[in-house]
Amino acid sequence: MKVAFQGVHGAYSELASKQLFGPRCQTVPCETFEDVFTAVEKGHADRGMIPIENSLAGSIHQNYDLLLTRNAHIVGEAHLKVEHVLMCHPSAAWKDLTQVRSHPQALAQCSGFFAKERQVKPVVYFDTAGAAKSLVSEAPADIGAIASEYAAELYGLKILRRNLQNQPNNFTRFLAIATGSASASADSASAAVGAAAGKTKKTSSNRNATPGASAQGIGSAAQGIRSVTRGNGPATQSISLATQRTGRATQGKGPSTRSNNDGIGPNGGKTSIAFMPAKNQVGILFRILGVFALRDIDLLKIESRPNPRSPFEYWFYADLDGVQGQPQVDKALDHLREMTAEVKILGSYPRAD
Repeated sequence: MKVAFQGVHGAYSELASKQLFGPRCQTVPCETFEDVFTAVEKGHADRGMIPIENSLAGSIHQNYDLLLTRNAHIVGEAHLKVEHVLMCHPSAAWKDLTQVRSHPQALAQCSGFFAKERQVKPVVYFDTAGAAKSLVSEAPADIGAIASEYAAELYGLKILRRNLQNQPNNFTRFLAIATGSASASADSASAAVGAAAGKTKKTSSNRNATPGASAQGIGSAAQGIRSVTRGNGPATQSISLATQRTGRATQGKGPSTRSNNDGIGPNGGKTSIAFMPAKNQVGILFRILGVFALRDIDLLKIESRPNPRSPFEYWFYADLDGVQGQPQVDKALDHLREMTAEVKILGSYPRAD
């Protein structure tokens, strides 16, 4: 499988691609996010991997806009823990460094390091992995870079410091995109969710089950849900860890009592949508969101973006718990279409968490 990503080899997006689709996937570097969409649309890549939000910096709005306007939809997601590493050329040393290159967001996330180490100055570079790669060709004695440990290993650089980020819980959410029928992808996600539901129900109905049996059932459900996101690649470590965490959380508690909207059981998928209200009037957003609340559908995220075609009007982007093909989701989306000027289904896909 070919997976397009923005940046050069060693980028966090490439790392997320290998996490989701397996280490054997063939990654295709692209200069811009627009190029990632183009590679997928023209068939140069089977999938694209784009960052959509960071737990500290928030949303990547450019990619929300591209999802709205380009011919690609979401088929999976990955959550990657971002751990920034300081590196230099093998011939350089920490005592000689005066500058450190990286992407501006990475530099901002490591501001505490620069406040403490006054002898080195942050220098903006177009890409974290690009900054690492530049050290190989230039071999500077006084310049370092901040990027991933993966990039340091890939380019044979010397690691000087690890975990430079200000906050330890620094995660980026990535979306996998593809072309083709969005409804077909939704059917696949719905089928996986349904299969997971069957396994969970069978485990829960076993009255003679030993403690921990429900954990095994839920673990199988989680594995079934996530199998759709992996494509042809092997299961990733993050998927296995997610399953193990679920198992440990339920051991010794008897049959599963998880709800239908908890992300592991029958509704273990997400649907991302964009909609624009038919007109601006008092309470319109309240009434629109009511179509989900009436059906007990959890909204996982909602935010607004300007409508470029009409000044000071807005598109709303939302993630909801559930996938197309599930009756309550389909009814809610039909109801939503009656109350809005435009609706676009950005994709239904299994959840990463």
